[in-house]
Amino acid sequence: MARRGSRAMAFLFGMVVAAWLGNMTFLVPATGAAKGRARGVAPAAMNVNEQLAATGREGVSIGLVMNLKSATKQATSSFDNFMTALKAAGLTDTFNGEGPYTIFAPDDNAFRMQGVGADDMTPDVLKMHIFEGSMMNTDFKNQELATMGGPVKMKKGREYVKLNGVAIKRPNVEVSNGVIHVMDGVIMP
Repeated sequence: MARRGSRAMAFLFGMVVAAWLGNMTFLVPATGAAKGRARGVAPAAMNVNEQLAATGREGVSIGLVMNLKSATKQATSSFDNFMTALKAAGLTDTFNGEGPYTIFAPDDNAFRMQGVGADDMTPDVLKMHIFEGSMMNTDFKNQELATMGGPVKMKKGREYVKLNGVAIKRPNVEVSNGVIHVMDGVIMP
């Protein structure tokens, strides 16, 4: 015969699970739109330009932020500097096309940490961040990568992948016309 305390614990556990499952429906609201795209649409439905310009909930998540208040907040990357460089080089129309493209995109924090701005990205340096074709993290290996801006050395370690010494901090952000890998810095020759 079961003890009364164990029944109460089972009941409480059941209530917690039911409450948790009940709240799951509210994680992605079905109503509302953000910048012409309904919430909850997978990032793969956007093209490269739309994903790089997205902010907030639609932006690229780079993982958990360790914060004293909450360890479950997601940090999102913004790519304003990279988008400014793309516009200055006249490449934004290219990424509205079919592709596929692989973009090794440094976020704004990478620019800030490296002490460079969008003006420092010449078209040649910018093209070193663009690979024509689709390259997922399963394709990463020690190799020389033929980017639009010339050869870039890819080095794969146990826990990292680096391009000319710059680490990829968030791989495989799939978009409708390719894939974006978030970089920890600007790739330099």
